[in-house]
Formats: sequence, C-alpha cells, structure tokens
Amino acid sequence: MRLLEKILLATDFSKSSHKTLKSAIALAKAFQSKIILIHVLPNNIKNEKVRILLNGAAIKKLDIIHQKIIKEGVKTAKPILEYGNHFENIIQTADSNNVNMILIGAGEKLKSDVFQLGTTAAKIIRLSNKPVWVIKNENNLNVRNILCPIDFSKESKRALKNAINMARRIKAELIVFSVYEVHNLEPPNDRLNWDQDNELVLSAHKNEFNLFLKNFDLTDLSWKKEIQIGDPAVEILKALKRYKSDLLIIGTTGKSGLTRILMGSVTEKVIREVPCSFITLKSEDFINLKLETRIRDIQKH
Repeated sequence: MRLLEKILLATDFSKSSHKTLKSAIALAKAFQSKIILIHVLPNNIKNEKVRILLNGAAIKKLDIIHQKIIKEGVKTAKPILEYGNHFENIIQTADSNNVNMILIGAGEKLKSDVFQLGTTAAKIIRLSNKPVWVIKNENNLNVRNILCPIDFSKESKRALKNAINMARRIKAELIVFSVYEVHNLEPPNDRLNWDQDNELVLSAHKNEFNLFLKNFDLTDLSWKKEIQIGDPAVEILKALKRYKSDLLIIGTTGKSGLTRILMGSVTEKVIREVPCSFITLKSEDFINLKLETRIRDIQKH
C-alpha cells in the first residue's frame, strides 16, 4: 500500500490550473500516487448545440491533461466528466473512489482581493471529510517550510502527525506553532497581579505544549516550535509571512457553519487570507501513517 495512494485532481481548465497540475504530478511522484482527474460541467445548458460543443471540448482538454500525466510517468485513471454542482460532484467522486486527498486550485482571485479563496474550494473544505490541498496560484510544490498550528485538540494532533511525515518525506523544515490568548485586555488596578496571571497562563501553556509534543516522533527532522500571544488567526498569518512558509497544514473540526478550526472560526479567517498553499484535515489522514511508521521502524533496524 502506498503512503498516499490516490489523489483526486479537480480541474477547471483555467489559466492557473496548469500550476495545480504540476503540483499534483510532483506530489504523485514523491509518494508514488495515482491521479484521478475530474472536471464538472453545468447541467443547466438548455441549448443542445452548445451543450454538445462544451462536452466535446471538455473531453479533449481532459485527454490532453491525461496524456501529460502519463508522459510524466505517473499512474492515472480514466478522466471523469460530471455534470451539475461542482463541489457536490467533486466530494461524491472523492468518496466513491476512496481517495486520500482532494487537490484543487484556490480559484481565480486577484492579489488585491480581501478574500483570496474561491467559492468551490471553500465549500469542498467545509463539506468534505477528505483532506483537501488547495494550491495557490503563485505556488508550486517546492516546499521548504511547513507551518502547522496546534491547539492540543485531536484535530490538530492529526494535522501534526501528517505534517511531520510530509516534512520528513520531502525534507522540509517544520514549524509547530501555538497561540495563547489573554482575555483581560485592560489590566486591573493591581498591575502586578495582572502580570503574574499572564505569566501563569503562559507557563501552563508551555507545559501543555511540551506534553503534547511528547506524543510525536520528531527525530531526524528539521523543526522548531513557537508560542505567541494574541488572536490565533492574526498570529498564524503573521507567522506564515515571517517564516515565508510554502505550506500550511491545519486540522478542522467540521462543526456547523463555515469550517471551524482551532479556537472558534480561526480557519475561516486564515484560509481566506493565507498567502501560501494549504492542507486541511478533518477526520482522515492523507498519508498512510501506519505504513510510514513501519517503514521508519525498518529503516532504524
């Protein structure tokens, strides 16, 4: 069994989709994965001639991409052409083919846009249980630095496990990042007690951070940890820019409303403005962690 067996690559034939394809091919080569290609056409086209033309054009474009993947020596399946709602078809296809990951572009957005994430990508992240890798227009898979925020939850535990294996596999530096909040914005009259309280909160957070990290094997890995105080979403975005991170790996809780991560709606804020590619994980790993552990055990022996 491969570490990352099947990748569902959703393409919309846009200008940025060729960069998404390059990333998918690079990822498939790194993990010996199989790429399943999908494109979704609208099913509300009333003009029969237009529908036939669009269908024919989509089949040709899918075949061109399919041949590019084969030429790169990557395993691939027959391209899938669906009709109807984009995100619903992508999610259903991911489930029916039991893929390890959905890989999709961020959508055609301008750098000046406040919200950088496309609607389809946002809905897939919110509604799919599969890990989702969103490729930003300006990024490829040349990942040198990975940022993984954690909040000690089971979702962030899953994210960190996958981030460690990804960093080890592609020889990238890993930043394990945590944020704690001080709820008293204004100090009381007794400033000394206020500072002492903050010190106690920070000390407790550091202890919890260290206990959390004891559950992970970080040997033979270039990594560092960092704690910041403030708003989690703001501090995560600052850290991504400070470290010039190429990839964010973060866990989602899958609560109602727009996907919520870490504390409240942190993910909603982060993934809308994140400057790099990112992976969200909800209830499934994208790397076969048991197999990766066995490989490492064999290597150690």
